Amino acid sequence: MSITVGDYVQTTEEYNNFCTVLGRVSFISGEVVEDYGNKVVIIDDAAETDDDRLEFHKSDLELA
Repeated sequence: MSITVGDYVQTTEEYNNFCTVLGRVSFISGEVVEDYGNKVVIIDDAAETDDDRLEFHKSDLELA
């Protein structure tokens, strides 16, 4: 699997175990807008502010 600009991705189950909200597992998803080799920047679908860009290691993401 190769994640590239334009792909729609979400965080993996392993990553999600670190992102719990009120005891519930949550995931982050969005479109890849920048690719830096082993890291990418996505636009967070659920961002509540204008600061909606997040950087992840590709290993923490999967195609949605």
